[in-house]
Formats: sequence, structure tokens, C-alpha cells
Amino acid sequence: MEGAVKHSMKRGTLLGCLLITLTLTTQAQRPLGRPGPLLGMEPRLDVGLYSCLVSDSVCTKFLLLGIPGNIPVLTRDEGHPGSYVARFDVDVYAFDETKSQVFHAATQRTIVSPAKGDRSHEAPPPMYITRISLDTLPPRARTLQLIVEDRSSSRTIQHTVPLPARLSSRFSSLFVVDTSRAADRFELASVGNVVPFGGNIRLLMQVRQGGSSLAQLSGRLTPVHPLPNASAIPAPTLQALGERSLSVVTGDSNVVLTPVTDPRCDAELVLLDIHSAQLEEGAYSLQLFDPDTTSPVFNDTLAVHWFNKPVSLTDPQVRIEVMQYIMSADEFKALKGASEEEQSLLLKKFWSKFSPLPFNKPLEEYYRRVDETMRRFATLRGDPGWQTDRGRVYILYGRPEEILAELPPGSAPKEIWVYPAQRKKFVFVQTSTPGDYKLDTIESIPS
Repeated sequence: MEGAVKHSMKRGTLLGCLLITLTLTTQAQRPLGRPGPLLGMEPRLDVGLYSCLVSDSVCTKFLLLGIPGNIPVLTRDEGHPGSYVARFDVDVYAFDETKSQVFHAATQRTIVSPAKGDRSHEAPPPMYITRISLDTLPPRARTLQLIVEDRSSSRTIQHTVPLPARLSSRFSSLFVVDTSRAADRFELASVGNVVPFGGNIRLLMQVRQGGSSLAQLSGRLTPVHPLPNASAIPAPTLQALGERSLSVVTGDSNVVLTPVTDPRCDAELVLLDIHSAQLEEGAYSLQLFDPDTTSPVFNDTLAVHWFNKPVSLTDPQVRIEVMQYIMSADEFKALKGASEEEQSLLLKKFWSKFSPLPFNKPLEEYYRRVDETMRRFATLRGDPGWQTDRGRVYILYGRPEEILAELPPGSAPKEIWVYPAQRKKFVFVQTSTPGDYKLDTIESIPS
């Protein structure tokens, strides 16, 4: 019986794969993990700068200071029904080259978040804490120290931020997400230059007048460590937004564009699309050129990072072995016999059938299911969850709509998984080892 059942499941593999693309939201979202080093670039996801805008333009003259959205302790608040609130005491110190204090500002900030959850593969939207006018900072200021106390948890976060040397340059940039809710409003996308893998991130740039016109500028995005057989990276594109200034929504993660009212304004805003959804994980160099010079007129770096990456996808053995459930016998044999580099190419080729983008949602869902089986179905004998019968069904079909438990007199306990959309029931019978179930039968549900 067991061999026949396995054969039947193998025939249902393609159906199971198809179901993956239809159930991308079935997994419960989980807290975001801390990222590790990224190809020579360490993501900055603690307290830090959103942006450092040009100091000698009257259009916008401030620093935005913020923290990632998964750091605050958000609690319900009677004054903000349906939302979650975090309250902070914020101290900002500035120091000169001799580390002498030259500035101090203290403020209290309340942040309101419309939702408590997060997006599994993305960076949490950062939360704006406060802004510092560049007019108030002494010219000799070189570093900022932020001390943020979360009043809900009494936790204190401290971080030192070097002031970028490009304070007085022609260009400055801010990572944003175009929420498409309004043409003049953008959501802050990151603290530091970390772009979530698969995210639709762009740069909101302030460009001072002078030099070539914006229409003549061209962009180039280059991987710091090129991958073999990597897809071509599209050139960044610029969209002029005109002479508008940048303001912030206090205690929010949004910036708002407003018409310029000061006739002395010598800059305009530009939206730079880096086509982030088409970027592989890794570190990149971003440059802007004008036709009159060979050297770039703007240099920056960014890192594309997969937040909350499935653990099973990082295990070189597991990420290969679990493909036996979804590949044909010939495909899996070729995968097993390939070198590590060839295996990566074969996996990319296989999953590209379901999504052409580097961040492949069906792939993420598949390996997230593998992670779930490792947490839920590991046996006392030491079998990992993905090797069990329940794990195999879970990987192919996802979370069952209903789980029924039966305790027939004189017989082993049974567990029945019901999938109404696929009109299937999987009946598992417990073995002599408690918690270990074997697949017994697959039953059809009448339409």
C-alpha cells in the first residue's frame, strides 16, 4: 500500500506545484530575523539615518533619523483606535573630530502604526523618529549619537552615525516605496542602503541645479561581486518630479512632496528607478554620469538582502533533497549529480518556469513550507520533518483546510487532512512511535 500511495503522490506533484502559486498567503507571517554580512557589506538595520540631504540648498535642509519598524514595542492605545502606538524619548548628540560634544537635542515622539504585522521577505517599514535641521548643526559636527528609549519596554537603543561627506554635494538620495496611493506621498523604505529582495524600491533624489540637465544624466548599477551566468541588470531610469520640496509626516514612515514656495530653491526632486525587483541578492554600486565627464557625478552603494529567508534554502543538503517531491525522476537525478555551482543553475532554471523574477514567490512558498515541516513533524527517531509522510504532503499541498483526529478502539490513532479545493483527504496512521504518522490512504472528496 505504501508504495502505491507514494506513486500516487508523485503523479500529483505537478498539481501540488500549481497549488503553490495559488496559496502564497497561507503561511502565517513571522518576526523578521536579523540579517548577516552581505558580500562584504553589513546591512545597517539599527537606529540610523534615513537621509542626509544637501546642506547648501534652501529647498530641504534636514536629516531624518529613524529606526526599523520591527524594533518598537507597539501597543494598543485608546486614543488611536485600530492602530498600534510606540512612544520614545530621543536624545541626539553631535561631536566634532576631537569627539567633543557640539550639539544636543532632546524630544519625545509618538509613532502610530496602522498594522502590527510585517511582510515576511521585506524589511519592516522604518519609523521616523525625529529630524534635525542642518542649520542647527555646527559646521564642525562629524558624528551623531542617537539614544532612543522605548517607554513601553524601557529598552534603550544607542547608535553612532557618521555624517556623510556628501552633505554639500549636488546629489542626495532617500530610499522609498511608491505606495501608489497618492502621487505626492512615498513610504520610507530603509534605514541605511539596504533594499529588500524582491521589493519595489526607488530612490527619491534631490539634485541641485548646475552641470548637465537631468535629461542628459545616465545611471549604472553594477554588482560588487558579479555572479556567474547572472541576468543582465537594467540601467536605472530617472523621472524628474520638478521643483518640489520634501517634508515628513511626524511620527509616520511617509514623506510628502510639496510645491516649492521659496524662490531661492536651487534644486529639484528626481525619482530614480533601480528596477529593484529584477536584482539578485548582493551588494551593488550605483553611479550617475553626465555626458561631459568620464568620472561619475554621483556614487552610492546598496545591498539587496532577503529578510527572513527560509532556513531550508540556506542548507545545501536540504535545499536539494526536497526537490525530489516536485521534480521528475530525471530532473532530480541530474540535480543530485551536479556540482554545487551547476545545482544553483539547475534550480534557477527549474523555478524560472513559475516566475522569471529573481525573487521567486513559488520558490519562497515551497521552502517556507519545508521550514514548517521541520518545526512540526520531526520524529523521535531523528527523521527531519520534510522526510516524513505528513511533511511531504504539507510541502506539496500546503496547510490543510481541516485536520480531523480519530481514536478508533483497538486501533492506532489516525489523523485526516482535508483539502476541499483539491477534493482530497490524506489519512495518516500513527506508528509505534508517538507523534510519527505514516500515510495510509488518499481519498477523493465527492464534488
